[in-house]
Amino acid sequence: MANRADEFAAGFEKTAGDYAYTDGLSDADWAWEFLRQNPEYKKDFRASRKKVSRPVSHASGVRIHRQRGCPKDAAKWGLASFVDPDLNALQADIFWLNSALTHTVSATSLSAELDENDTDLDLFRDRNCAAVLCAADRQEIVIRSQKSSINVTLEGVNVLLQPVELTFHLQGFASVERGTKALNWTKSALKQRRCRDMRSLSRTARLNRKKQLVALECHHKGGSLQDTAHVFRALRLTRLSWSAGGDEALKKQVWRSRKSSLSLMRGGYRKFL
Repeated sequence: MANRADEFAAGFEKTAGDYAYTDGLSDADWAWEFLRQNPEYKKDFRASRKKVSRPVSHASGVRIHRQRGCPKDAAKWGLASFVDPDLNALQADIFWLNSALTHTVSATSLSAELDENDTDLDLFRDRNCAAVLCAADRQEIVIRSQKSSINVTLEGVNVLLQPVELTFHLQGFASVERGTKALNWTKSALKQRRCRDMRSLSRTARLNRKKQLVALECHHKGGSLQDTAHVFRALRLTRLSWSAGGDEALKKQVWRSRKSSLSLMRGGYRKFL
């Protein structure tokens, strides 16, 4: 059995470096990482693929997505539009429905005065806006900065044709403290260039989520608990060794990671939103 587990780990094809991108993921990004592993989601994505339009680029470099395909099918996953499951959270433009988000920052748009010396919105010039999803009556925008990630809904104005001033209103926050944090996230998102995280995860929390993701991928490849344990060792996710005797510490660790990852894939990912 040990030889089989060693062979499985050797054929896993991924190294610790392949998961380095997860170190800076936000909660919403982690939600996507588990959703994209779901076979049913992949099936729905493939069914809608013929109707999914490719993004085009605005002169500023912003990617523009026009909503097509089966939005109702995407909505059951909490998404405004289907996203390619082959892309990780840093490669894809992910638009979660506002109804799926626990804490949201909504925005109203007001016409901004044009500056003769500045023909475009700072938001575009500084590349803070990662993507725009165009629909008939609104635009969904993902704003990413070094420390924050927020979804913005704009109604009644096309920000690609008319400069706008964003006025933010906080909704659905249970306390002033959370509202204050949201203001800080918003301020950071508008001033920074690249998003990493909404809140800092502890080293232990990041490690546990990475174990869950790896355990899920091992499960999809048909790996046993022992196979997964050897992958954990190969990726330096644990210092424990698989024991044929009475010590089942690593076995329990792998079992918990697999159980929680399956729960996250099947809908538990929404708790991260």
